[in-house]
Amino acid sequence: RESGTVRPTLEINGLGGGYTGSGMKTVIPARAMANISCRLVPNQEPVKVGKLVADFLQEIKPEGVQVKITINPGMGRAVRTTPESKVVQAAGQAFEEVINKPCGYSLGGGSIPIVSELAEISGGDVVIMGYGLNLDNVHAPNEHFGLDRLKMGFVTIARALELLAE
Repeated sequence: RESGTVRPTLEINGLGGGYTGSGMKTVIPARAMANISCRLVPNQEPVKVGKLVADFLQEIKPEGVQVKITINPGMGRAVRTTPESKVVQAAGQAFEEVINKPCGYSLGGGSIPIVSELAEISGGDVVIMGYGLNLDNVHAPNEHFGLDRLKMGFVTIARALELLAE
């Protein structure tokens, strides 16, 4: 089984084109579009990866097809924090004290561009910690998050800071 969270990816986030109304139409669309994104890993540069993907798509397009590629801003570099770092250990201990359950550690991927900037500017490790549940439907139209868990998150951060100050 391959990990879907820590390896580089190229993802199709949306497709559009052709007839989208009710009923059937046998037409060849004059235009189509796709939104794609890439999850990067350490030592991959977002601008370079974006250019490589754009160049590849131009290279493989069928004859007679025009491809227009727009690389959107907001790209972030990958960050990896070690579970043994002082800040990760403090956050884990704080989590266990607040929740009264063992802290689970996972190496995961996501797109939060400011995280790499915070790590670079601070020269330290970063911790991404969540209290979200599968039932929260993250990124879905009915996404939600309980205020009780928001409070637990703040208490955990406060306790982690206390532990780091000791």
